[in-house]
Formats: sequence, C-alpha cells, structure tokens
Amino acid sequence: MYHATDNFGCIYDTTVTVTIIPGPTVDAGADQTICTPGDVRLNAVVNGIIPPAPCIYTLNLFDTFGDGWDGATVTVTVNGVPTVYGMANGTNISYTINVLDGQSIQISYQPSLLFNAEHAYELLDGQGSTVFSDTPPMASGVTFNGSADCAPGNGTIIYAWTPTTGLNNAGIADPIATVATTTVYTVTIYQDGYAGCPATSTVTITVGSTVDAGTPGGITLCGTDAAVSLFAQLGGTPDAGGTWSGPSPIVGGMFDPGTMSAGVYTYTITGTAPCPDATSTVTTTINTPPDPGVNATLTVCSTDGAVDLFAQLGGTPNAGGTWTAPGGGAFGATFTPGTDADGVYTYTVNGVAPPQRNRHGDHDHQHTA
Repeated sequence: MYHATDNFGCIYDTTVTVTIIPGPTVDAGADQTICTPGDVRLNAVVNGIIPPAPCIYTLNLFDTFGDGWDGATVTVTVNGVPTVYGMANGTNISYTINVLDGQSIQISYQPSLLFNAEHAYELLDGQGSTVFSDTPPMASGVTFNGSADCAPGNGTIIYAWTPTTGLNNAGIADPIATVATTTVYTVTIYQDGYAGCPATSTVTITVGSTVDAGTPGGITLCGTDAAVSLFAQLGGTPDAGGTWSGPSPIVGGMFDPGTMSAGVYTYTITGTAPCPDATSTVTTTINTPPDPGVNATLTVCSTDGAVDLFAQLGGTPNAGGTWTAPGGGAFGATFTPGTDADGVYTYTVNGVAPPQRNRHGDHDHQHTA
C-alpha cells in the first residue's frame, strides 16, 4: 500500500498487488552409462509452463455509407457464451471482448434486408493482429471458428546445454551428445518472456570400461605332461580375474592333462552393467603317448629259424615302429640266428607332437650256439 499527502494535509492511498508465480521446472533425465565412447541423445522435460494472462480482443464494425448496419449483426461466441454486436449509425464502432487464452471463439454474421454491401468487420487479437476479417460480399451464418491466443509464442522454452562440446545443438531439448569421457551435462531453461525465472538440471553420462577376455587359444599336451595355465594360452591382452568353465572342474586356472578331460574351456570376465560380459576359449588336446611294449629276452640256437622280434615284445606294443640293431643301425625286425649279431635290439614308436619318441621297448636278444 502506498500513501501520499497533498499540500492541504489530505492523505491518499492506493494498493498494488504483486503476485509471485512459480516458473517452469526442468528434468534433464536419468543418468546413463555407455560401454564405449559414442553418441547419446539427451532429453530435457519441462513442466509448469506459466499460463498467459487474460487479454482483450477488439471487434471493429465498418459501414461505408455512414448510416450504420441497417439491422445487420455479428455474434461473437466465447467459450459457448454468445454476444450480439451491431451498429445503429455512423461509419465504424469498436467493441472490446475479454478472453482467456485457449477459449473457443466463434463468429457468425446476420445480414440486414438491404445495404449489406456497405458492411465489413474484423476481429483483432491482444497484439492488434487480425484474427478474422470479412468484406462484401460477406457470407452469412458461421464465418469463423478458432481459439484465443493471448500471448503468441507464450510457452516457448529457451534451452541452453553446457558443456557445448560434442553437442549437435545446445539450444534444443534433445541434442545428441558425442561422449568421449564421463561428462556431467547441465541444461538451463526459461520460458520466453520470463528470463528471470530460469531452472536448471543435470545429467551424468558415464563411459564405462569394457572387459577383455582375450582371443581364443589352444594347446596340445601329452597325458604325462605337467599342468599348464589356461590363462597363459589366451591371445591378446585378457583381463585377469575371470572364471573358467569346461569339461572338467578347474582349480586355480590350471589344466592337468593327466587328470582332466580335453575339450574347450571358456574364460569369462564379468562386465559392469549395462556393459556385457566378455568370453574367450582355450581348446585343449591330449595326445596319448605311444606304447612300444615291454622289454623281453629271447634265447635261441644258431640253427633255429628266423624270429619276428615284434612278437617277442611284452604288453600291447603299437605297430608301425622301427628297429635298430645293437650297433645303432637300422634293422628289419626279423632276427635270423647264426646270421644276425647277438645284443640289444631296440623298437621305437614315434609319438604325435608334442610328445617325444618313446624308446622303452628294447628287446634284449641273446644267441646261444
């Protein structure tokens, strides 16, 4: 309330009411995590748009002859409430029409019996812009249907995202952000015409770390070989700390060819959501060592017939091996008493890589005259 006192001691007062209305709010959206640098669409959502204040439309009637509208009328219906307007005499008359933003407006024209060619009218909005106008020859009946707009542009939101680096457009609600590292984006908004009522919100885009299980590997072993590390067989640069699964239970990431089954063993690194797990494999192959049989001793007379040395070996020797004579020379596997020398004849069966040759199947031959 304001007070004023004039020169005669009279006191005057007046009251000004100031209404504070809340401005719009903004939500920058939920935080997001991406697994690798890339594009993310941001999305700001605004609530609480400030509604426009009521406004005054103006209806102008015109008559070119200057004797009024001769009984013709215009009916303006605002939100279902009709009001009839006419002009008794003169060349023009103006009417003010109070409207609220968004209210429906309908205009209808009722002509007079004569002189309608002298008539014209227009409806102007609160900014003085023409909403509708009609001139002769004018249509009768309903001529316009629309709604009141008390503040053209009202509700338009001004956006400003920061940082602007990597944004395709920092001045819209939903720009695309090219995110290289974890970044906190802030959006500031205000309603056009209300720059003094800004609102802000933030969203964090986290670039998560992907996991690496390496590239597939493989190893071939003999059943008698020592245990090996499966992790060491992976290619690439696998992350440590994963888990193994496969045909046999795995302890400490080791593969023992003497106790475990050959096959494909899978290494899994667990990713942090929403980033996926990573897997790789190691294929193990176990080669069976060759069997040259068991050492044997043969005693024959010099007059005896030829003897097949392979048949003299004990156990279950593999066929296909080679024989060497006592001096180290190649031998054909058939011993002829009286011709071939006495001594140790060695049977050798070559293994499949990586096992080495097995030479445990020596045949100790003694010749007795």
